Amino acid sequence: MHNVTNVTGTILEDFDTARIVFYSVQFVAFIFATLLVCAVRDAPSFIAFHNEGTRAKAAFRLVLFAVGIGDMIQTASVVPYVVDYYTPQNTNGCAVAAAMSSTGILLSALFTACLSFEGFLIVSRGYRDGEKFRAVAYVVFTVVCVVVTQSVSGLYWGFGASQTEGKFKTYMWCHLKIKTTLSELVSMYVWLILAFVVCLGCYLHMEFKLRDMLRFQGMNEGIRKTLNRSRLKFLMFPLIFVFSWIPTGIHRVVTSSTDQQCYTPACWFLIYFAGLTAEGLPIWNCLFFCVFNSSARESLKALFQNMYCCCCCRSNDGRNSSNSRFSIGSRESDASVVGWGERSRNGLSAILEDSDEEDNSRFNANSYSFGLQDGGNWQDDDDDLPPEFVYDHHSTTETSLLDNSM
Repeated sequence: MHNVTNVTGTILEDFDTARIVFYSVQFVAFIFATLLVCAVRDAPSFIAFHNEGTRAKAAFRLVLFAVGIGDMIQTASVVPYVVDYYTPQNTNGCAVAAAMSSTGILLSALFTACLSFEGFLIVSRGYRDGEKFRAVAYVVFTVVCVVVTQSVSGLYWGFGASQTEGKFKTYMWCHLKIKTTLSELVSMYVWLILAFVVCLGCYLHMEFKLRDMLRFQGMNEGIRKTLNRSRLKFLMFPLIFVFSWIPTGIHRVVTSSTDQQCYTPACWFLIYFAGLTAEGLPIWNCLFFCVFNSSARESLKALFQNMYCCCCCRSNDGRNSSNSRFSIGSRESDASVVGWGERSRNGLSAILEDSDEEDNSRFNANSYSFGLQDGGNWQDDDDDLPPEFVYDHHSTTETSLLDNSM
């Protein structure tokens, strides 16, 4: 009996240490998820879908905004987790945290899958329209799936810790009271696997597509830089999701094979590492987006300047801050957050028209040049969308080769 008490005490001490690590990560992740939402706070506006500079990526940015909302819901569950730990066992903190964290994970995972599919349409297929319909479809699909899944899970299996876990509070993350293979699959893992497969498939297709574009003979250096920016800004989100959930998947397989009685150093390493990667996903999303996106940094800068101006105005006897360049609602502030790595311009047609006036042979379909060779005019260092004539060049080349073979 003494040995059992010592073993139990050791396990509880290990869980206490793990709680400190994971809850700290969740708190930090909540801050970063909030920053991501603030960076794309203009995505739900109508102007994002009508502005020439952001229209092609309006659905992508809206889904990214929704991913941030899902991450915020998930990481905000740290509050009921902490309350549950410092209160008697009969409180509902674990159940509330289970509902919040699982809902946030499902929203983030499914919206990330939609994000990957939208990037696939933009990068691999060259779609530049239909963004309104797809944005509505993504939101409706995800919300319906999450509502139905959470309703079934709460009704049949209940949210909270299982009876074994709840007895000694040997849990760091709450999910279902009745844990079976069916309940775990239906409530979460089927959707995570679906998102994992979609993200991985879209990533591979976009990667091969961009590599194929970069192999065009005589590729203009400006277009080459644009394609590399496309790889950074569209391909990394699904890749981050895949790498973040691989350790957690391995951990679940290991604990399932050992009947969830895995307290060896290797298992504890898996617990910590899997928790840091999966729970830290909002951190990686925000850091990646803000590091490689100048407009995201400008958007956050404008937000902080607005907050600073408001604080200064309040401290200066309530002076009016409407004259500030970055005041809330000002045109300058709106303009700073509308674009996503793009300059205000009339579109690609103007570039093509100017190039035609200089050298009509440059865009001659029979020569397959389309401005791709060195000396072309594509020099927009802020754009991250592959130019439309790259897809025209590819399709025209394939058609010509087919005709010649026949």
